[in-house]
Amino acid sequence: TPTGWERVGSDGLVGEDYANGLLLTYGELEWQDLELSLLVTPLAGGNAQILLRCNEQANGWYLVDLLIGWQAIAISRLTFDAQGQSSQVKLSVVDYPLEHGH
Repeated sequence: TPTGWERVGSDGLVGEDYANGLLLTYGELEWQDLELSLLVTPLAGGNAQILLRCNEQANGWYLVDLLIGWQAIAISRLTFDAQGQSSQVKLSVVDYPLEHGH
């Protein structure tokens, strides 16, 4: 369990890290489907990002992007080739009211 986080029950984590964000690796390779429930309270900045389904080589993942300035949520898939060049495919974008927390 990362510093500043706490395990809740047998399958949940809660915590905070306002200074730099946090990389939290959670799950099992054999999982096929995932239901994600989280509360994100942006305190500053233009967006908040959640990365999902990172592969073992760390060269691909899905990205949920809370675009506060545009009042939208975008879901994309990012991959990186052998030279480190990225490729992003936008899967969905929806208008959604977002605001900074207090």
